[in-house]
Amino acid sequence: VILDYFYRKTPKARGFVPASYVFISAIFAVSAFMLKSVPLFVLANFTLAMVPACYHVITQEIVHAKYRASSYGALVIVLQLGGTLGSFITGVLSSMFGIQFALACVAGGGLLLSTVFFLCVTRFYTHELESLRSSETLEANVAS
Repeated sequence: VILDYFYRKTPKARGFVPASYVFISAIFAVSAFMLKSVPLFVLANFTLAMVPACYHVITQEIVHAKYRASSYGALVIVLQLGGTLGSFITGVLSSMFGIQFALACVAGGGLLLSTVFFLCVTRFYTHELESLRSSETLEANVAS
């Protein structure tokens, strides 16, 4: 609902809204790990829970209908690979600096990296959506 509300104002909201959620979640997560605060950790996870709906919309809107299942499958694989790297990096940083610092760095760093990727989406989203719509219209005209 929130994503669609802002999308009506500007199509770039498809990237800005999840970037905002992820950035806010990063602040809460780093604060939670550094302060050992359960309420901040809950807020971080609550805010982060709003993001999957956003990237599902993005991947399903700008990918041609023939490739949507493959696109979604690739997204899941990339997310899983990121999760495995996170635990390895946490272990390395934990050995060097302690677990509290390692968790804050990995959570904050990963979320800030995600923020950057969502902001990159805003740059190309409108062009890709227009391109997809024109190609689907052309295919429909050729088919009929």
